[in-house]
Amino acid sequence: MTLGDWQQWPGMSLYSGTIAYRTTVNRTEAPGRVWLDLGCVKELACVEVNGKHCADLLRRPLICELTEHLHPGENELTVRVTGNFQSRYENKPCPAGLYGPVRLLTETGHKKENEH
Repeated sequence: MTLGDWQQWPGMSLYSGTIAYRTTVNRTEAPGRVWLDLGCVKELACVEVNGKHCADLLRRPLICELTEHLHPGENELTVRVTGNFQSRYENKPCPAGLYGPVRLLTETGHKKENEH
């Protein structure tokens, strides 16, 4: 699923609801603290790692710590984004989606881009 405004996707201009973005994160780096930075989200993001709830993010900065949720090897990262219901109830398109950039940040300051 691509990042950006759902209104730009065919048939989605008035969609109001939740869409899940999924990717795999491989934790092979040295142990340390890890954060997820979602960049820009319209409107609400719920973050899960390996099926377990980590955080609900509504206001900037849209950053949550993942350290205790990640295990060595592959981890499934899910971000559920819920858009503004105004699109549906007022028949008025409203920006919605995960715009990014989505980044994993580590304690050492190393940044890894993740555009999934």
